[in-house]
Amino acid sequence: HYGPKQVTNGCEIKPSATVHRPNLQIAGRHFDDNKLFTLVMTDPDAPSPSEPNMREWLHWIVTDIPGAADASQ
Repeated sequence: HYGPKQVTNGCEIKPSATVHRPNLQIAGRHFDDNKLFTLVMTDPDAPSPSEPNMREWLHWIVTDIPGAADASQ
C-alpha cells in the first residue's frame, strides 16, 4: 500500500504518491522464519510501455528478509 491505495501488478501510481515507503504485505503461503528472501521492484519498460527507452529499471531491492519480517522496514 502507498497510504490508502492498494498497489497490485499493473497498477499505475503517480510519483507524488511515492514519497514515503510503501507498506508491503506478502500472503498466500507460510514463510519459514529460518529462510531469507529477496524483494525486487523493477519497471520492465521504463519510462512507459510505448517508449521503453530505459528498458528495465531497478527501483528497489531488499535482501536478507527473514520469513516472518516486515519487508517495508
